[in-house]
Amino acid sequence: MTSRELAERGGQQSLWRVVTLLLAFICVWTPFIDGARAAERAQILATEEAGFGRLIFTFPDRIELPPYKIKYDNGILAIEFESPVSIALPDMAATLPAYATIARQDPDGKGIRMGLRAAFNLNHMEAGEKLFIDLMPADWQGMPPALPPEVVAQLVERAKNAAIVAEQNRKAEEAKTLKPVATVRMGRNPTFIRLQFDWNVDTKATFDLTPGEGALNFDWPVPVDLYELKADLPKQITSAKNDVSAAGSRVSMKLAEGVVPRFYELSPRNFVVDIDVAAEDGLKLALAAEEAARKAKQAADAEAAAKAEHGDDHPTDEHDGSTEMAATAGEAIVPQVTTAGNTVRISFPFAKDTASAVFRRGDTVWMVFDTDQSISDPPASQALSSVASSLKVVAAGDTTVVRLDLAADRLATLGSEGRAWVLSLGDVLLNATEPVTLDRSRGEDGHYIMTADLERPGEVHMLRDPVVGDTLRVVTVMPPARGLVRELHYVDFDALQSAHGLVIKPLNDSLDVAIEDKLAQISSKDGLVLSEAEAARTLDTGVASDLRESYVDLGVFQEQDLGKLADKREELIGKASSAEGRLRDVARIELANLLVANQLSFEALGVLDVAEKELSSDDQRRKLMLSRSIADTLAGRHADALAILNGNGFPDQSDALMWRTMAKADGGDFVGARVDAMAAEPVIASYPVWIQQKFQFAALLAAVETNDTPMALRLIGAIEFAKLDPEQVSLYQLMQGRIAELEGHERDALDSYGQVIATDVRPTRA
Repeated sequence: MTSRELAERGGQQSLWRVVTLLLAFICVWTPFIDGARAAERAQILATEEAGFGRLIFTFPDRIELPPYKIKYDNGILAIEFESPVSIALPDMAATLPAYATIARQDPDGKGIRMGLRAAFNLNHMEAGEKLFIDLMPADWQGMPPALPPEVVAQLVERAKNAAIVAEQNRKAEEAKTLKPVATVRMGRNPTFIRLQFDWNVDTKATFDLTPGEGALNFDWPVPVDLYELKADLPKQITSAKNDVSAAGSRVSMKLAEGVVPRFYELSPRNFVVDIDVAAEDGLKLALAAEEAARKAKQAADAEAAAKAEHGDDHPTDEHDGSTEMAATAGEAIVPQVTTAGNTVRISFPFAKDTASAVFRRGDTVWMVFDTDQSISDPPASQALSSVASSLKVVAAGDTTVVRLDLAADRLATLGSEGRAWVLSLGDVLLNATEPVTLDRSRGEDGHYIMTADLERPGEVHMLRDPVVGDTLRVVTVMPPARGLVRELHYVDFDALQSAHGLVIKPLNDSLDVAIEDKLAQISSKDGLVLSEAEAARTLDTGVASDLRESYVDLGVFQEQDLGKLADKREELIGKASSAEGRLRDVARIELANLLVANQLSFEALGVLDVAEKELSSDDQRRKLMLSRSIADTLAGRHADALAILNGNGFPDQSDALMWRTMAKADGGDFVGARVDAMAAEPVIASYPVWIQQKFQFAALLAAVETNDTPMALRLIGAIEFAKLDPEQVSLYQLMQGRIAELEGHERDALDSYGQVIATDVRPTRA
């Protein structure tokens, strides 16, 4: 073999060696390279907090933590993950000098180890993609540190969003089964335009109003056909569109300048948007409706004349609805049916003014008349049969009830023409109903009642609906037409929508409806619980004194340090002695509030006695009397406190009701205390804990004494047992026994009473 051949063979062998080494390198390092590519990206933040050290691991590419284990042994803290983690570790000796010395990551990237300077108690918490590890001293006492408020808020927001998405998915699946469909109808009235959205299944709806636009939001993610609206778009609405998303279906309407629509929910399936019509436009619509009615009457007269000319003696289908043809007293009233365009009008020509009520439930229109005149069935009419399947008249003494079952879905409105009542059924609303409002007030016994100003009310009737199976209270009213434009729902009753009159559905066996002068008065034996009225008092549950006239912020006057309390007291005494006129009055009231807030109510009464005698500014009298009522309540002078709190200035204010609850409970008026407590509960969180506890025990006693077990259970559950002093603990146990006795758990009651006796606190032991 020549030297050339030897050289070539040597070169080939060298090349193969290089290739072999490269392959071996690739085989060895490929898992590490792949592992590095697959490593989870993580971040670490080390902070020194108040008395402990905190490590925060964050995985920004995840919404939850990867699997991990925490080990702590011989001063080494180890966090191990199932897969490699890519993380830049800080200099622990610099960031946590009092807690850690060094931090290192394992070669495979799956573990992080830290050397700690001493023995610590560990606490770890998970928050989504974050892991919190707290290093607490060995002598740490109490609960471990909590998550930062912003992290908690973030978790709450995530949970809320997740719940929204889950609900949207549920609605989408449910829509596939129920197939919800909305029907849009528009009615034109001389004074307003009505858009009605009728669904075939129960629906939730909200209405958003912004300048120049109104939008209806339905919770079903299905389209709404707006053809009925767009085909005859009124000038008050410039455009309308429907957008469907996972959140639901949104009907948006661009509004003309100055247009402000009103939204009502008639039922879970029926929703209304009303838009007022300008006076000149209303006049045009009224003239157009009148012209349509005139032409219809001419056509009916012409048809009657033609039949008479051909010797046909049968009456025509449509009768003249003129109110001049009113029946005389004693004669039977014959309803007269006419048409105006697509609207069918049924006239009841009474001989004198007659109180009535008209309302619709489902496909039935009810009419109640205060009359002893008989009402006969109307003559057979093609117009009437097109909208009603039947008409029944039931007389009962001085009352006559007319029940009309609708064959077609029509809008029902009522109007008066002379002494006649005219019911209109159609797509166009020809008569506007004057709205009736319900107002909350307190009766002479301090209980809540509701009143409706009906101007000229008639009688209260009990009407049983055979279809629904319930009994209604119906209040008739003299003309003109006035009624509730939407349903109102309260705890004790529902007020139904009506074309005329007032219709109440009792939800409380003791509910009573009575006429008092021109008012309809709704009351209950133990007072009404008005959830809808209370929900409207949102401003009255804030903490700002300018939103709550009877609120005194005692928290700002409370002082735990007796030395600082003495300093504040001396400062205010000095201010009161050096000031004159109104400023002196203000300083004295502030001094009294300082004493009250620190449970020195008798001393406060002494200051207020002097202030009242020398009061120089009448604008401070109300504040002074409020402070006196609070001091009287806390000093056990319930009669003096109630003399002020029952005055004209305070009866319906939640904060005053809170103090009145305590005063009434001290005086033994447990029924009144219970009613006041229900109205005052939303505001008690604004007061110091010791006042909250006095109120809760007073309200609890009132609930127990009036046998209101649900309220008692709710109140005793709200009391923070850990903050009670020994005497309050004994009272708490006594109330537990009283509640157990109300529930019929006599053995539990005896156990609680035994604890009270063993505690030997004199007032409760007795």
